[in-house]
Formats: sequence, C-alpha cells, structure tokens
Amino acid sequence: MKKIYLYAAALSLVNIACNSDELIREDSAVRMVYKTISPSSLTGMIQAIEKDCQDIKGTDVQSIINATESKAFQNKAFEELARKGYSKPTVSDQSYISETNTAEIINRLSYSVTVKSYLYAMLIDSQKFSDDYFNSVTLSGYERELLETVKVLSDNGGNDNDDDNGGIRPIAFAYGYQTSLANAVMMTVMSAVVQ
Repeated sequence: MKKIYLYAAALSLVNIACNSDELIREDSAVRMVYKTISPSSLTGMIQAIEKDCQDIKGTDVQSIINATESKAFQNKAFEELARKGYSKPTVSDQSYISETNTAEIINRLSYSVTVKSYLYAMLIDSQKFSDDYFNSVTLSGYERELLETVKVLSDNGGNDNDDDNGGIRPIAFAYGYQTSLANAVMMTVMSAVVQ
C-alpha cells in the first residue's frame, strides 16, 4: 500500500512539474505578444475605437459594454490583439474601475512592487518620467510596455471623467493589462464610454 502511495505521489509531482512548465511557456508566449506594439500605436488604436464609440448611449452598463465591444472588433488591429488573448469585461470590472479610488486599485493589481511604485508615482503623485526612465534592468519588457503606455495615456490626460488622480483611462489600462493587452485596450475605451 505504501508503494502505491509513493508512486501516486511521485506521479503527481511529475504532473505538477509538467503543468508548471506549460504555464511558464504559455506566460512567456503571451508576454512576447506585448513587445511588438508601441505605446503610441496602442494609444492610437484606443483613440480610434473611442471615436467609433462616440455615438453609444445608454444607461445599462452591460449593453454599453456589448456595443463598445462590437465597435472594437470592427477595428482590425484590435481584432488581431484579441486573437492573442481576450476575455470580455464584466459590469463588475467597469464598476470597480469607475467607483474605486486609484490608489486602492494600484494596491490590488497583480504587478511587482516596483511597477506599483511607478504607477503610484505617475497616477497619484503626477510625476513625469522620461521614456528612458523605464529602461531599468528590474523591469521586464511586459512591465515596461505597461508603464510606457500608462505614461502616454497619463500625459495625454485621462478623459472627461478625470478624477483627482489623473484620470480613469490610465488606471483602466493597467487593470485590463493584467488579463491581456486587448483587455487593457477595451477597459480604457470603456472608461471613456461609460459615464
């Protein structure tokens, strides 16, 4: 009986190790996607989709999300991003972004302490950073892209619904970026559409 248990335990460890390797490879593959798009291209895509969504009106957040998503998928660049990873945002995602203090959102994001400190400095303390500042060796390419895009969004202003902390668009991007680049774009656009 002990031998069966030991074999089962060993087999479980091998399975866990294989699954971990697959997750690491999958995570690396997802992060490779992010290195191919410049922050200015991303913000250009966001602005184009926002322009297409200007006529969306309504009081039901779910129908606004559906209409925004429909318009976004008409944008070829967004459609390409979504193929690499996308999960439809929920009403609770949008409510969280629009109703929660920026500092609290930053504290709950699934990024490193270094990235959170940069986000806090940009979005709460309104510090301006040069593009070269994000070339720190402690930042991955994935993290650098996040921070550079948040910087561009922050420097260009949030949106008409700016809160006291530099606008909702940059934090919406950071929140969506945890899921995928397409989600970051969608959350940013939705933050401008849902009012």
